[in-house]
Amino acid sequence: MHMSHDALIPVDCTAAQFSWASDRVVRMTPTQASRDLRKQLHTWQAQLHAQPLVGVIDVTTGSSALTVVIDPVQDPHPLVAQLAHAIDSMYDVVAAAPGSVTLPVCFEAEYALDIDAVAAHTKQSRDAIVDAIASTTFHVDFLGFAPGFPYLSGLPDALGMSRLDTPRVTVPKGSVGIAGHRAGVYPCAMPGGWRIIGRTPQKLFATDSIPPTLFDAGDKVIFEPITAEQFRAMSEHDA
Repeated sequence: MHMSHDALIPVDCTAAQFSWASDRVVRMTPTQASRDLRKQLHTWQAQLHAQPLVGVIDVTTGSSALTVVIDPVQDPHPLVAQLAHAIDSMYDVVAAAPGSVTLPVCFEAEYALDIDAVAAHTKQSRDAIVDAIASTTFHVDFLGFAPGFPYLSGLPDALGMSRLDTPRVTVPKGSVGIAGHRAGVYPCAMPGGWRIIGRTPQKLFATDSIPPTLFDAGDKVIFEPITAEQFRAMSEHDA
């Protein structure tokens, strides 16, 4: 059965508005009654993972909504009704305390490919930029783009800057970038257009780890400046 994308789903739910993102993907957007958006989304995701519904394949958080992927063999309409009931019953559930990750980052020139351009654009010194980043508590809104890539909110407004006009063919693994009002960290070497202001030796994604990602949605993240010598020592240790 074909569903009209972005079409609202008529369902009895106080806490969220339901719509089709595709034929088998439901988007649940908190209503104005929902109090803290990030907290609400992470609460829903955690509860749906802890008490999974038959027919739900995946549940992910975005910047403003929860996305649920439905098994193609499942009749989606009864499942949507179950989701609505589950979401309403979770409305007053208190979200688990977010995790906290302190990430070592080297902001020296060889690892901060674009920090001079950011300094020129923002009319701030390199040291001022590093101080601003290091004194900020970021939040993981969601993971995407690549396995383990965190989209971080909290970037100081003064450091906001557009992406590169021409993306790099390869951004080094562990690079810390900024784009618009967000920061992010590249879990592997890959193409990308974010402005690179530093690099971490910390491994962000490993298939043999449980969980495989360093970050989870809702985590607090603090960048801790390290020297190039410390970066190399940490890299050798984790090699």
